Amino acid sequence: MNVEKNFFGKTQNKQEVYKFTLKNKNNMSVDILNFGAIIQSIKLKKNDKIIDVVLGHNSIEEYELGTGSIGAFVGRYANRIKNAEFEIDGKKYTLSKNNGNNHLHGTYSKQVFDYEILNDKLKLIYISEDGEEGYPGELKINIFYSLSDLNELIIEYTATTSKDTILNFTNHSYFNLNGEGNIFNHKAKFDVLKYTEMNDENIPTGNILDVKGTVYDFLDEKEIGQDILNGKLKNGYDDNLIINKNPNELKKFAKVIGDKTGIVLEVSTTEPAFQFYTAAHLSTTHKEYGKKNELYEPFSAFCIEAQHFPDSPHNDNFPTTLLKKDDKYVQTTIYKFY
Repeated sequence: MNVEKNFFGKTQNKQEVYKFTLKNKNNMSVDILNFGAIIQSIKLKKNDKIIDVVLGHNSIEEYELGTGSIGAFVGRYANRIKNAEFEIDGKKYTLSKNNGNNHLHGTYSKQVFDYEILNDKLKLIYISEDGEEGYPGELKINIFYSLSDLNELIIEYTATTSKDTILNFTNHSYFNLNGEGNIFNHKAKFDVLKYTEMNDENIPTGNILDVKGTVYDFLDEKEIGQDILNGKLKNGYDDNLIINKNPNELKKFAKVIGDKTGIVLEVSTTEPAFQFYTAAHLSTTHKEYGKKNELYEPFSAFCIEAQHFPDSPHNDNFPTTLLKKDDKYVQTTIYKFY
């Protein structure tokens, strides 16, 4: 694998943004920006045709204006925190309310990261100040990207904090394995036995339910659009599914197949869950234009966001998202294509 660096643009406050291209011997390439640690493209060769299997933008201006976190690293807390507040050791912390009355994702997707090109990896670095968005502790974040000759995009995250804090990291790439159109006929299979019940604000109720016999049952391969098109899920999926795995185990849990190309995506992670999102809000609550200047329509992609559960600080029965002072956060997530 090698890494190429090219100028991508300047932010509104004149910070320089670069595009880093990772390539392997199979003519697969991945473009990553040091703005938001964004995965801008993933290109695969299929029958002498290059297919880009992730949504993205052509300019830094579009990424700055966009509200869909397309391709971005999100945090300090991916997903939602109820009432935008939490407590650590009896002390209350108040966050920005950016999703109704709740807090969603945070602002790392809009930050410029420092970078290092290592022998076989791209390293992106961000230091989140103590008190940024209301979170305690200066958080030092490293993200490592590498691309294997097995067509594995490997993302490794580490972080340390100066004070006890909470965190939940993920990548928010939108996948379309056909390269265009909707994803209704993509076929998916998930090693998931349970999911977290959500209320109308997409906040967990605290109940953990079985997927068997529900729209969340992907134990046997089925089309992503099956229960959307039959009316059982009007707004598609935007749900936290619990991976059937041991804590900290790196496990393959998802397989998705593009119906027109036959391109397969397999996802492995050390995280306990993932948010499965079928992009119903694209160009409804926010308009996003793609790399071919097309308007991205609802259901034109799916997200598999490996992470901890939403709103864990308010649910003692969920895996903890507390990072203690001087402890180290570690996560590995792998996207493999063939």
